[in-house]
Amino acid sequence: MPDLVTHACTGFLVKAATRGDLVAAFVAGSVLPDLLSRAPVELLLLVDTHLFPVPEMLIYIWAPTHLPTGMVLWSMAFSFLYAESRRKRAFLNLLAGALLHLVLDLLQSHQGLGYFVFFPFYDKPMELGLLGTESTVWLAPPLVLLTWMVWRRRRHEKAPRAA
Repeated sequence: MPDLVTHACTGFLVKAATRGDLVAAFVAGSVLPDLLSRAPVELLLLVDTHLFPVPEMLIYIWAPTHLPTGMVLWSMAFSFLYAESRRKRAFLNLLAGALLHLVLDLLQSHQGLGYFVFFPFYDKPMELGLLGTESTVWLAPPLVLLTWMVWRRRRHEKAPRAA
């Protein structure tokens, strides 16, 4: 499930099923691997193509943010946006969402190398190859609808009852 919509919806649905707190941190964790690794690369490639040359290292330095090592580091960094009393739970939710993202990505088959999941300890790429990278695009609209329905129900359950 390569796109942000399916990652966000899946993150929300998993978190809703657990009834845990810090839903936003978990969902953020489920989309941040792509936002932190893919978005800067795309932006820098546009700059390189249309404005001025960008050093190759600057383009590819973002890749580790999509790997467990990078996920731990940015989860820790973003957890500092939370009050100290919630920081540990925020870190765990961000990291758990990121690991869910990675699991979903590992289900895919890529035209490229795959994912270096155990970098820097193991340098072989991995992927399960059960789905093509674009084969789940049809799933996004029903997933958005399901997510909206669950979100509304959760919101309704949490709303204070009128006396």
